[in-house]
Amino acid sequence: MTSDKPLCLLALDGGGIRGLSELIVLEEIMNRIKFDCDEDKDLLPADFFDLIGGTSTGGLIALLLGRLRLSVPQARREYVRIAEQVFSRPSLSPNKNAFDSQKLEKAIKELLGNDRSEEKMLQKDGGCKVFVCAVPQQDVKARTGPRLFRTYKVRENASFNCTIWEACRATSAAPAYFAPIKIGHEGEQETFVDGGLGYNNPIEQVLEEARRVFPRRKVACVVSIGTGVARVIEFPNSPKTSPIKLINALKEMATESDTTAEKVHKRFQNVKDTYFRFSVDRGLQGVGLEEWKELPKVRTYTTDYLVGQKLSEQVDQVVQALLASKIVDQQGSASVIQLPQFVPGEVKRSSQETPRMLEWRPAEGGLPNFPYTTEQLASHIVVSLSRVHFKVPLGLDEAFVGRERILQQLVERVPPNANECDCQRTAIEGLGGVGKTQIALQIVYKLRDAHPDCSVFWVPAVNMITFENAYRDIGRALETPGIEDDKADIKTLVKTALEKTSSSWVLVIDNADDPDLLFGDTDGPHVCDFLPFSLKGSILFTTRNHDAAVQRLGISPKHIYTIHELTEVEAFRMLQKSVDENKIQDVESTKQLLSLLTCLPLAIKQASAYMASVGESTTEYLKHWHSSDKYRIRLLSKDFGDIKRYKGLGRDVTNAIATTWLISFDHITKHHPLAAQYLKFICFLAEKDIPLSLLPPQQDEWEKDEAVGRGTDSIYY
Repeated sequence: MTSDKPLCLLALDGGGIRGLSELIVLEEIMNRIKFDCDEDKDLLPADFFDLIGGTSTGGLIALLLGRLRLSVPQARREYVRIAEQVFSRPSLSPNKNAFDSQKLEKAIKELLGNDRSEEKMLQKDGGCKVFVCAVPQQDVKARTGPRLFRTYKVRENASFNCTIWEACRATSAAPAYFAPIKIGHEGEQETFVDGGLGYNNPIEQVLEEARRVFPRRKVACVVSIGTGVARVIEFPNSPKTSPIKLINALKEMATESDTTAEKVHKRFQNVKDTYFRFSVDRGLQGVGLEEWKELPKVRTYTTDYLVGQKLSEQVDQVVQALLASKIVDQQGSASVIQLPQFVPGEVKRSSQETPRMLEWRPAEGGLPNFPYTTEQLASHIVVSLSRVHFKVPLGLDEAFVGRERILQQLVERVPPNANECDCQRTAIEGLGGVGKTQIALQIVYKLRDAHPDCSVFWVPAVNMITFENAYRDIGRALETPGIEDDKADIKTLVKTALEKTSSSWVLVIDNADDPDLLFGDTDGPHVCDFLPFSLKGSILFTTRNHDAAVQRLGISPKHIYTIHELTEVEAFRMLQKSVDENKIQDVESTKQLLSLLTCLPLAIKQASAYMASVGESTTEYLKHWHSSDKYRIRLLSKDFGDIKRYKGLGRDVTNAIATTWLISFDHITKHHPLAAQYLKFICFLAEKDIPLSLLPPQQDEWEKDEAVGRGTDSIYY
């Protein structure tokens, strides 16, 4: 068969003996295919599905159907036999798991037979690819998701090639029910437990695997089958947690399935006739994982579920997609279906074997169209950030001091879980050079330690070029499809990726100062058009523009943190950290210098860098300061090349305090002309206690209040 045929994908949930429901649904699908092709023998799901992924009991079924190539009736009989053999006699010891793991192992090996009992998972020449999910006992909430035991090779992050029975045991090792299993090379074995702990519905893993293994292939259908129960799992961090907590976790395990299903359904609502979810909606809630005597009840409610007209129509759509994906020829009104010449229960022996040809007459209305590729479907679901990212271009400043109270507040406010009902937005505002960026850096480094599962992305909003370059770096880190396409809308791709990831993140928009860049006065794209929204996300802004923070970014005033200059004590400590102790021995000259610099961090940083470079003390620096206005301007305009600040951005990002203030004044002149006029007037007055009555009168008092920062639109440039 050609490699460009559209794919059929199958995901099977966990759920103990309720897994019989999945087999009944699949049996209905395969029976309809059998009827439509006028075939007497049972057809194999492995001949129709290209990839099957399963968790827990779904993992066991996936291996029965895909790796062992059983028909559904064969798999159903073996499944019932294993359930009765394993669950009929619970363990009587209060200190052991509820059921004997050796019985489960024995039942699986009996199914395999002596000649295949130690057969490995990997197949050199197999049609249907299969994986099952398990999780390491020491890291059940692993950042990278569950561990996948595969029957096929992958280039990146290949899993250990264990035996088939080991994979069955690992994916089924529900804590408190079965003992965990050790898998791996001698001396470095890992201990695995049930993949249902957080990944009971493996649909996201199936879609991501399809993207990796079958790049750019069309997809005929994605079928997800559940076991009819729903609640959310929160598994204890420690594998040595008390049995009560384990049992409570297992009671809630199955809701994760329907939570994931609902999330996927919402993201696929515009993807028509491709994604299908089947899960019995009533009657199975009270059936425990191990209650094998309730199997007749599972059959009754599943059969009743499939009789419904809407469900029956969906089954027909799946049947049509499965058959259409295997068409190799048209003979009049009939389509020729090509299947491998396999015997049920046997793996493929030779690529030279003659394939089977079946005839199918599609219903009126034509064959389905398959418009979506694996990349397009995977882009609807970013499983999780493949690893936690910390994309921050700047390090911490060793001379940072103070700000303890505001740091404590921000550490509590900024994490995504600080607001469960919204995408948290927070702003740090203040005068240029007051230390906003350094405070933001302190926050994200603290977040990295306090929230190791949360990614951090840093975006300089100096101009649209720096913004897009940072977004491109984020897209590369997330392996966003299309990110390297020269014609791609990078900013939209990354916005969408962050909105759809299931992992938490913090996005820092640094230097969000320019209103034209943020919002603009034209119809063109602006920064705010590309800010993602997700309940898993949080955005932290640094800005000199109070108006932008409150009115335009929609940040609540209580979530805006205004930064002022350092106290005298803090300013002295900062200077101490920046120059040799013998350069600040003259206390009076040091205090005077800090006062002249208004205890502003950037000004202190600039002065200390100059003193260190020429070997001057504070006394000598003051002499230069007072020598002339021209020399003072030179000192304030000196760029000191701080490696802790952005490089190569020209005048937009400067280390010189004078240039920083000049840029601020340019923004004020453009967006607040009256405020600029007042500043020009004030510069001729003494710097303290200027009465408002001295300002030139205005007809509009509200405009005057805005200009001096008394109204709601105060300026912090």
